[in-house]
Amino acid sequence: STELSTTKVHAEARDEKTVEAVAVLAKTYLRDESKNMDRVIDACGRMKLAEISHYQYARGGQEIVGPSVHLARTLASYWGNIDYGWRELSRDVTNRESQIETFCWDIENNTRESRVFVVSHARDTRSGKQWLTSDRDIYECISSQASRRLRDCILHVIPCDVVALAS
Repeated sequence: STELSTTKVHAEARDEKTVEAVAVLAKTYLRDESKNMDRVIDACGRMKLAEISHYQYARGGQEIVGPSVHLARTLASYWGNIDYGWRELSRDVTNRESQIETFCWDIENNTRESRVFVVSHARDTRSGKQWLTSDRDIYECISSQASRRLRDCILHVIPCDVVALAS
């Protein structure tokens, strides 16, 4: 187990060096906000993105509408110097749930937003809770839950005027 411990220490050191290098690059190659706003506007003018740029559903007799995860990811990509994603922190096979973290880091401004939450390995159906058993079903369930929280993280990091322009 000493070998595993040494490998973990080396991986953590490598990750730390990577984060430092990314931060240096972001400070060296600052985003051109005007150019990036133009890129966002151009992207939002594309039909395919326009078709999937918002979500909409009914809840309690009201229509809920907002920017989709697809739009949020596009904004993060075109805004630049942003790292975002999600990861499974742990999986509890006994309780059939996973602890997940989503994050968005504006490297240039050193602003970070994250969410840690638990996803049950189950799907709610009209006939009750259906436990998921296949790795694929569990992954898709986690990915779906993570995508919504990732969207929230990205939209908290990207300046609100940029989000409003894209919406």
